[in-house]
Amino acid sequence: MQETNVFPAVIMSDMDLKAVNVVFAFLICIFLVHLKASTASQGCPPGFTGNNCSDIDDCMNVTCSGNGNCSDRTDGYVCECQDEFYGLNCEIKASLCTPNPCENNGTCILEQDSFKCNCTPEYEGKRCETERPRKIFTVKLTMVDRNYTSAYADLTNFNTRGLISDLTEIFTQFFRTAFAGFVSITFREFFPGSVGTIFDATFAATSVVNETRIFQALARANGTIQLRFETLGMITVDNGLSTGSPTTAPTESSVIEPWLIALIVSLIIIFILLVIIIVLVIKYRREQEVSKGLGIVFDGNQQHWANIKDFRKRITTSS
Repeated sequence: MQETNVFPAVIMSDMDLKAVNVVFAFLICIFLVHLKASTASQGCPPGFTGNNCSDIDDCMNVTCSGNGNCSDRTDGYVCECQDEFYGLNCEIKASLCTPNPCENNGTCILEQDSFKCNCTPEYEGKRCETERPRKIFTVKLTMVDRNYTSAYADLTNFNTRGLISDLTEIFTQFFRTAFAGFVSITFREFFPGSVGTIFDATFAATSVVNETRIFQALARANGTIQLRFETLGMITVDNGLSTGSPTTAPTESSVIEPWLIALIVSLIIIFILLVIIIVLVIKYRREQEVSKGLGIVFDGNQQHWANIKDFRKRITTSS
């Protein structure tokens, strides 16, 4: 059986091969020319361009807002501003409040030939350069449901560090919820008495917290979920920046209920009224006794004068 070739034979002459080679060579030349042209500028450093990597004039379209002179730099420019102007393109005119002389987000206000800075609540000073001192309160309290160990005397002990971590979480959450502006808490020492502790509670200068408010908040939260059911015994709070004596905060056991206060006041009023009534009764009785005594004296005087008249009458008759 005779086999047949499904592909037609392609027969090229030597002339055709030469022509194809010429076309390929021409295309390769064109590709190399374009490749050199496209990579010529890519090989230049920033700020230069062209086949010879000549410097780019970055000041060509820069006017510096008409308030300065442009100085060309490699891959950029610099505006040399005239007096009273500043900015990248000398676009801002300087004045007493421009740029803002007030620090820490203070607001500049022009006042004739000077300026005044309105500071944010956290800062003070002529240019708001000084941060206002934070409020620090020293809290001393005992936790009656905990047991003291000698290891707590060492703040670096791992048992003490664990206790500090636990209490920091409890009181940090409490103070953040109860007062705006709470910053941090720092434990200073632990002492016996169940477990007693002294720590500093720091607040921002803008916070309205004071000793009394801390007293009341701790007393209200005593034994509740706000303090993770910690039962507090003794509580004292002192202003850490003052030298005065600490004031003892009322604990839950010493807080007087409103109804008890009303009862005590009512009893005091009743007692005062009874005293007034007794005094008035005594005074009335004394007045009655005095008036009765005067009546007896008056009757005696009348009888005396009657006797005198009768005696005179007898003498006249006998005469």
